[in-house]
Amino acid sequence: MNKTLIAFLLSTLYMTPAFAKDPIFVSPEQSRPVEVLSTPAADGSEKQQKELAELHKIEAARTAAEAAHAQWDDENEHIFLFKTVLGENFSAENLPLTAALSKKIENDETMKR
Repeated sequence: MNKTLIAFLLSTLYMTPAFAKDPIFVSPEQSRPVEVLSTPAADGSEKQQKELAELHKIEAARTAAEAAHAQWDDENEHIFLFKTVLGENFSAENLPLTAALSKKIENDETMKR
């Protein structure tokens, strides 16, 4: 293959929706999370120390099963995690249109301001 064809194929690959970094549903400017979420406590502040103490207390009290579930949840952040409620047939393989929608939602989730 010549270099021009390789360059064309690579540029086409990066223009596909899998690599899209334009919002599909909602842009960061439209969602304005700063208006919804509170400002975090200042580093080293008394409020931050209290919040961290509470988190450490919760962490110390969790069971091994809760820790495993949290790890699983962290590794499975997609729409199909609801198969635990909707059943084993709720999967990307069985629902390709839902999988495509999920990819578009994940694209918007990764948008930064």
